Amino acid sequence: MTTPPILAFAPHPWDEAQWMNRQHLLSRLAQRGWTIVYSPGALDVWQRRSAGWQSARNRGAIERMDGVLVDRPGRWMPRWRASPVWDRVAVQQHNRRLLRAVGARSGSDVIALLFHPGFWPYAEALRPRHLTAHVYDVY
Repeated sequence: MTTPPILAFAPHPWDEAQWMNRQHLLSRLAQRGWTIVYSPGALDVWQRRSAGWQSARNRGAIERMDGVLVDRPGRWMPRWRASPVWDRVAVQQHNRRLLRAVGARSGSDVIALLFHPGFWPYAEALRPRHLTAHVYDVY
């Protein structure tokens, strides 16, 4: 039996100085053979002046860290929530890039793991066979 890939969405960068439960959980699953992509989601047009936008590549990149495929979103096709059509297309394009990284397609046997409810548009566009949320406290 093969394990379906996990597409994990969280609002924090993977390589923060202090690891949180999501890094521990996902890196341990990767050690056990699960294919995992960790993504902070697409960049947003409102981030254009941020250091993250300035350092981002145009198309983005995916790199392996701690056994996990870590998404580095690109500047092309940012989210623009003021334009629902553009925003929806940006989310779909971002999902396609993540799915290509794991050799899957939308609606296939993938697991979407949301670490924040703000990623619901990604799950909705992804149409995963399995959807789960991991609740955490910010205390």
